[in-house]
Amino acid sequence: MSASQNTTKIIYQALAKAEKTCGTPWVAFYTIPLPHLQIHFHQLLTILTATACIISILLALYLLWGHLFHWTKPHQQKQIVRIIVFIPVVQLCQLFSVWFYNASAYCQAWAEYYQGFGITALFLLYLALATPEDTLHREHFFDNLQRLWHNGRAKGQDGSLRWFRILCIMNFQVTLFRTATCLATIFLWSFTCPLNKARQYGFIVITVIQGISTMIAVFSNILLERRLHEELKPHRGTYKLWSFKAVVGLQATQNVIFSVLAEKSVFRPSPPFHISYMDFSVGIPNFMFSVEMLIVAGMFLHSMTFEPYLKQVRAGAEVHATPVGALGLAYAMTPWATKRGHSFEVPEAEKGGVKLAEPGISTDATPDEPRVNNGQYGMNL
Repeated sequence: MSASQNTTKIIYQALAKAEKTCGTPWVAFYTIPLPHLQIHFHQLLTILTATACIISILLALYLLWGHLFHWTKPHQQKQIVRIIVFIPVVQLCQLFSVWFYNASAYCQAWAEYYQGFGITALFLLYLALATPEDTLHREHFFDNLQRLWHNGRAKGQDGSLRWFRILCIMNFQVTLFRTATCLATIFLWSFTCPLNKARQYGFIVITVIQGISTMIAVFSNILLERRLHEELKPHRGTYKLWSFKAVVGLQATQNVIFSVLAEKSVFRPSPPFHISYMDFSVGIPNFMFSVEMLIVAGMFLHSMTFEPYLKQVRAGAEVHATPVGALGLAYAMTPWATKRGHSFEVPEAEKGGVKLAEPGISTDATPDEPRVNNGQYGMNL
């Protein structure tokens, strides 16, 4: 019997045993050490992913420290903090996905679950930067905002309130779909066998649903940024969008490509067996995304910088009580903290009756704080 025939026989025996035991065949993990390094390719991927993870977390912690200790605009900075926290959450999930291949599906489910709230946090950040903070002033703002065609020409005489509410639905649906797909992924991996076709096709369906939902939510962010471009320009709104949109688009694309390649068995381990099937289908895509997240973390140093708030502190602005400490930071990381922003609650002090701002006059300025004229609506940005 030739070596190739013997290898084929061993693979079929391993597959048959895995089908009986509802496990992953050992041949999917089999490799020999890399030449001159004396470590397996899986170990190399783990080391490189851990390096990217540590650097990304350090950059994120630096940004978090800057915002939490210069907490001058809580309604803006709490959304920035939630976006920044997206980096360490995803990077830790990527690391454990590479480190423990059998747990990768569960780790990725939680990473994608939190990604949905990151998309929503960016939407809420745009609103915090460019519109009044409370519900009634915000609705009044959009009700008087001229609707525009794509070429910039006026579109009718009505305001943009209905358009804004449609954008909210387009954006906030992603949290519901991510919750459903996260639970579906966990259920699929818990109650199906690795070699079961239902698991493979189910994962592809979940990936496609997530991709469509994500595209709709990201598109709503793009539309909002374009319409409020002038208001967001001083806050680097476009750069914030691109730095976040890049990572979302890359992940969605990679998930679809590698899922299809794995399903079609494009990669087949062959001598000298330095790279296993699990290395190709799980390790490499997660490592690639970890490196991409490192690049995004570097971009966040510019797009999510705390420099404007540092300047405000140096100029004598009031530093509000910050959520410094484990409990405060942990709460900012939670999805339900972000979800509270979906309702655009009116502060308790204003529920007794809100007086809409006169054009050019800020209603939230303190006696010692200068009033800023921001077009028709005065807002302290």
